Amino acid sequence: MYAVGIIIVVASHTARGGVSLFYEWFDPHTFIVPHFLFCSGYFFKDSSVEHAGRYILKKARHLLIPLYGWNLFYALVVFVTSKAGFTIGTPVTIGSLLWSPLFDGFQFGYNCSCWFLAPLFLIEVINVLLRKAVRNWNKAPVLKESVIFAFYLGLSFLGIFLAKKYFVNSFFWWNLLMRVMFFISAYGFGTFFNRVLEKYDRRISSWLYFLVVAGIEVIIILALGRVPVYDLAWGAKYTDGVILPVLVGFLGVLFWLRIARIVEPVTKNNRIVNALSSGTMYIMVHHFLGTMLVKGIIAVIAKATPLFGDFDFGAFKTELFYYYLPNGMDQFRIVYLLAGLTVPLLIRMLADRIRIFRKNH
Repeated sequence: MYAVGIIIVVASHTARGGVSLFYEWFDPHTFIVPHFLFCSGYFFKDSSVEHAGRYILKKARHLLIPLYGWNLFYALVVFVTSKAGFTIGTPVTIGSLLWSPLFDGFQFGYNCSCWFLAPLFLIEVINVLLRKAVRNWNKAPVLKESVIFAFYLGLSFLGIFLAKKYFVNSFFWWNLLMRVMFFISAYGFGTFFNRVLEKYDRRISSWLYFLVVAGIEVIIILALGRVPVYDLAWGAKYTDGVILPVLVGFLGVLFWLRIARIVEPVTKNNRIVNALSSGTMYIMVHHFLGTMLVKGIIAVIAKATPLFGDFDFGAFKTELFYYYLPNGMDQFRIVYLLAGLTVPLLIRMLADRIRIFRKNH
């Protein structure tokens, strides 16, 4: 599931990456972050409840420290590249170093995909503390999980209502609150699916499963006259009520969950798939570095040779999502997709070797 999700993330950030991944059915912006929240909730263990403080510290180490550490790195990248005329990213300030990673996430551009880490951390904290408060409710575990999931759903519906009625993206704390309220149901869905629904899910044949999931999506598309798209990062474009944004996200998650299950026997021991799954954090943080590297190589070639004469140096320095396509060939986007996946994994390998060297010396 993590490998599928991170491929879709990078593909969506490279204008579909030159490949088709059912975008005509499920827009990635509506389900890809719920996908990762679902995975986090799915793997939550009750053993964490007994040591909630230790669990929170562990999550802070795994989520907040990378968030701030790499934010500092990209602050340096923005500062250095600004001397060469690049304007990607906001100026380096105390706010962009300390507050923006929590409440915004888009301050330095290159690491903008980290915006969901702070909401994920707070959701992890809320979930473990809530479960600690009800840990003595041992009877009727299905009812317990149902009540918790229903509570999280209610928070998401309320969050969408508030975002629609009082949309204010200038207040950083509001952004964080809306993100937490919306995504907590996806996290809860992961846990609920693992503990309640999965045993039934495994009994359903794939043809019937896809018929139901895709059928519901088709009905929604027919009713709206379009594929539903929502701006989950900013709590905007919630034009279809409070239920549909959550439902559409769940449908996308369920669709790819079954595909992942179908291909699991073939891919579970595949080195590439395992590298993508375990390197999700690095890819999330650094995939724009990979795409910028490709554009940088093209820029050097365009500067030194007659090749790529229509390369836009101005857009290269000012627009993160500018992707040069030789002869307008849309299939070339797969080069950006592959670079966005492989460069972060190389960074991870380097980081691991540095860590091992320091440990041994």
